[in-house]
Amino acid sequence: MHGGHYSSADVIVPSVSKNRPIVSGAVTIPEASVLLIMLVAAIFYILLLSLVGLPACGGTYPLMKRWMYWPSLYLGFAASWAVPFMWVAITGEFDWGMILNVGVASCCWTCLYDTIYACQDKKDNEKAGVKFMAVRLGDGICPALSVFDVMFFVCLLWAGYLNGQHLLFYMIGVIAPFLLCLWHIWSFDHNDP
Repeated sequence: MHGGHYSSADVIVPSVSKNRPIVSGAVTIPEASVLLIMLVAAIFYILLLSLVGLPACGGTYPLMKRWMYWPSLYLGFAASWAVPFMWVAITGEFDWGMILNVGVASCCWTCLYDTIYACQDKKDNEKAGVKFMAVRLGDGICPALSVFDVMFFVCLLWAGYLNGQHLLFYMIGVIAPFLLCLWHIWSFDHNDP
């Protein structure tokens, strides 16, 4: 969107800088207009992808409980659908390392909370034939959720490193949630809703 902004700004306020492409004559106003239209169309296409994809992923989540034992993982992907769009919107850059780390962290976090939440209905889900991680994992639920917590923790650590975060981020934004999740995982009774 920055390119669109600069294209229109140079046409509207040409006296800002004599070295800019439109003002200097290197790019004509019709060429800049075509660029602006293409950039705006690209932004609308990206928004359309996110608006169409998110409800499709989230809306099919309840059906996944009938087809697979890992619907929380599917929900994690649905919840992470917007991570690339948000990252680019915030930073203006497409950084695969950061996007993958934040996306995987989001997915792991979703598996954690959704599976703990599903334990409330575990007995009813078993009777109804609903497939869920809480049903599939049985008594192995705490070790499995600990794996998701460690993956969440490692992804946040790496994302913080890639983003140049400071000690306060690690103390409040990474270590505290990691320990809180571990405490929740090992202190709740998954057989007693």
